[in-house]
Amino acid sequence: ENRVIDLSQEYIYGINREENPSHGLKIYHEEANNGDPAAASFLGQAYEEGTLIPKSIVKSINYYKKAMDGKDKFGTYRYAMALIKGEFKEGGPNEADIKDGFTILKKISEQVTDCFILGPEAMIELGELYEKGKFHSDKFGLFTMPIDLKSAINCYEIARSKQVPRASNNLGVLYVNNKFLNESNPNSKVET
Repeated sequence: ENRVIDLSQEYIYGINREENPSHGLKIYHEEANNGDPAAASFLGQAYEEGTLIPKSIVKSINYYKKAMDGKDKFGTYRYAMALIKGEFKEGGPNEADIKDGFTILKKISEQVTDCFILGPEAMIELGELYEKGKFHSDKFGLFTMPIDLKSAINCYEIARSKQVPRASNNLGVLYVNNKFLNESNPNSKVET
């Protein structure tokens, strides 16, 4: 637990004290600039969504990068997605950014065992990237990566544990299309 972050939340949302969002955000900025990855991740999301503060993709990405450098999983995930979607540059992603984004996603998905860290929708996005083995970039067209159904199923299972219908649907589609891994042999090859 981070008492300073809790205090920030109390000011932002008026919990146990008078609501003062600007003071709460000031605390978040101080903590993020002092290396707190959770504070950086919060600010990344706030700037990305334009909640509490004016929307700024550049500031969002910078804070997500700080969060990633501090090993915050949510911030790392959002930074990787920004790389893949080309949110760093006006012209969209370049091939190196997309590859870096996929490398980061693969690494973080191997570390995540609970939706609480990334959220069920993020786990579904990861699963779909693994299942389809492709991402469409407006600038480069179709970018492919190796299909990894074992990782896709793992991501969907984590999201399904939170009763997310889309996760169950994606697992069902894999099963119907005979792409589900044999439970007795998780290393079994699946034809795609």
